[in-house]
Amino acid sequence: MSWSKKSLYLRGVAMGAADIVPGVSGGTVAFVTGIYDELLRSINACNLGALHTLFRGDISAFWQRVNGTFLLCVVAGVATSLFTLAHLLSYCLAHHPVLLWSFFFGLVVASIAFMYGQLGPLRPAVVAALLIGAQLSWAVTAAIPGHWPTAGPVTFFVAGSLAICAMILPGLSGSFILVVMGLYGPVLEAVKRFDFLILACFAAGCITGIALFARLLALCLSNYRSFTLALLTGLMAGALRQLWPWKTAATIGTGQSTAPINLWPGQYEQMTGEPAHFFVAIALAILACVIVGLFKLAASRQDEHGKQCKAVPKQRR
Repeated sequence: MSWSKKSLYLRGVAMGAADIVPGVSGGTVAFVTGIYDELLRSINACNLGALHTLFRGDISAFWQRVNGTFLLCVVAGVATSLFTLAHLLSYCLAHHPVLLWSFFFGLVVASIAFMYGQLGPLRPAVVAALLIGAQLSWAVTAAIPGHWPTAGPVTFFVAGSLAICAMILPGLSGSFILVVMGLYGPVLEAVKRFDFLILACFAAGCITGIALFARLLALCLSNYRSFTLALLTGLMAGALRQLWPWKTAATIGTGQSTAPINLWPGQYEQMTGEPAHFFVAIALAILACVIVGLFKLAASRQDEHGKQCKAVPKQRR
């Protein structure tokens, strides 16, 4: 499959924007836009064999082996979002949370519908995987945010390795994992201030985590695709708990931790005194669904174009 550099870059931008918001996964965007399998293959190609090729001085072979243009465009897009949209999304989370959550809620609902359509026959194992994924994601999003006792280099390394695994899984949010660990704020501040030490430790953890986890995930998709897709679809469905637009915080236990409680729009207005923006929220959710549909349409056309290009040489023979 061949994508234009601009197309890959924009997909990376969308992935990065999704990863910034707790509850949304960049893996969801990658899957809907049709680059998920290629992304996993490219990540897995960055192995010891590729490094050996690089150390031999054969840079061209190394670049081709790791699908360097693909990875560079996607990573550049993700980085652009992380360093340019962090302030904007932080502002939206603080001042317009209902509207932001509504948009991402619609995005994930449409993505669930898209992935569900690829499952094929609902065999017992597929249904079980759906339920397991939904229950796991529901349990994770119900976790009460905590605080790690120390926030040193090792802490950020571990946080990066765990968060990146969630980020490439459709349905599980790496940002939310950081929220549960109590490190979302420190990491976001490090991005805003470009704190090199924290970012370096976090990035090292991300590289380690993705190197270990992407291979397992690619193996599962290759050998147990229906089961794995069902599990991922369930993960996305369970994540809707975290994305519900109308929520408020409730104090838990000793009063030092809070957990979100989902409300109906009318309850939200009564308890918070804030407008529910019901019709605007619905409109944004519908807009998100339309955007997912357009992404899917563009990916399908790209797939058709790629097949036609491959067929042309055969016809000439």
